[in-house]
Amino acid sequence: MRKIPQEVFSAAVASRDPDTLIELLRPYVVQTRARKPTISYRRMSPEERRAYNRETKQRERTRKKALKSL
Repeated sequence: MRKIPQEVFSAAVASRDPDTLIELLRPYVVQTRARKPTISYRRMSPEERRAYNRETKQRERTRKKALKSL
């Protein structure tokens, strides 16, 4: 998160309107990606395990390609 300039923060607080507040502060607040809740591998159904393994393999492949292209 970047430091919010005092005048921007003061204007946002003084506005008393949630929408204005959000619009003024949006550039300074970094949006983080929501993590999917992880279920333990042992509690997955066989179909879920296959899907999980496929996703993991795909992630690894793209990671290796990205590293190779550097």
